[in-house]
Amino acid sequence: MTITLQCEAAQVTLGRSIASYVYGSWAAKLPSGLEQVAQLEQDGYIYRPAGAPTGRFDVSFVRADVTSDLGTNTSDDETVMDAAAERIDSRAFLERDIGRAGLGRYVPGQDFDIGTTVAIEIWGRRVMLPVTSIVPMSGPGGLVDWRVHVGGRLRYDAKSLETQNTAAKKAQAEAAKRLKESVAEAVSAAAEAKAAAETVREEMVENVTTIKTSLERAEQAADEAGTEVDRLQNIVLRQHDEAIGILDEAKRKHEQTLAGLQQATLLLGRATDMASNARAEIEANMSRFLFCDAEYTSWNDYLEVVNGAWTKASKVRAKGSWTGRIVHLVFYKNTSPISWSRRITRDDRSFSFENTGLGASIDESVTFFQVDRPSGSEGSREADKSQDG
Repeated sequence: MTITLQCEAAQVTLGRSIASYVYGSWAAKLPSGLEQVAQLEQDGYIYRPAGAPTGRFDVSFVRADVTSDLGTNTSDDETVMDAAAERIDSRAFLERDIGRAGLGRYVPGQDFDIGTTVAIEIWGRRVMLPVTSIVPMSGPGGLVDWRVHVGGRLRYDAKSLETQNTAAKKAQAEAAKRLKESVAEAVSAAAEAKAAAETVREEMVENVTTIKTSLERAEQAADEAGTEVDRLQNIVLRQHDEAIGILDEAKRKHEQTLAGLQQATLLLGRATDMASNARAEIEANMSRFLFCDAEYTSWNDYLEVVNGAWTKASKVRAKGSWTGRIVHLVFYKNTSPISWSRRITRDDRSFSFENTGLGASIDESVTFFQVDRPSGSEGSREADKSQDG
């Protein structure tokens, strides 16, 4: 339904030219994956549309930037420059304010709104103009009138629509490109997955074949092992019987050897006793001796001899409770040696031998002793303190 408003007269508005040159930057949008190198200077352009004013003072500029998309192979340079040319050209617009009388039965906000194209009957003709403004007029009693402004701008801006369409086409091309790349990546991933699955399948088939072959070999080896086990078992049983016979023989020989060993041990004990008795008898009838230097103390299990420093006396003490006889021979540095003979009894067990000669000094001594009745010897306290012996 076409809304028709009444108008007695209209106003014609003539748009003025706003510029005679168009300039701006010329940017390039690289495809995805490429990086723009930073530049100190920026590319640009200057454009003079056909039909621009050529007067002496008609030098003015309007800016309109241009972008070229290398990924989608599109550019908005033609659209931008044509729009700029339109901005330079002057246009005539028809406009008018319409009150309640011209609205008729139509109510603003209900039957039409701002932007609605309505029919205006003027000068006997019908003109289609857009509604550009709706202003309610109020008074003391409320709403008293309306002021509806129609016209004053283009009803259909083809350049603006073309610009929007170009932007939409660019967005659609970029989306299609991204979708194509995604599809290509998906196809590539699917191909790789298919190849991987095929490889896994081949490996599984190969593994199954290998496992089957291994099982067959294992079964054959098990059969062979069973036969070998039976043969080895028979050998083990035969060797076991032979080993039992050998062990029986070894047991018999061991018992014989043990009986011989027991007899040999008995004989060895008797021989040891005989040797001990013989040794005791030999020691009882054997002469022994003990040597001692000057300024030293010498001892054994039977005697302790002490030769002092710078002294003429040489002391002999019988240890333990043995009895017998000693011959004590003392050598001097500046005189002839002297010997003494003493009987060791239960009561007489310590002796001191001294040279009465002038300037006699002991050089060394030798004590010979013969044991008549041996006994356990006792330790000498003086000998234990000495480091010599």
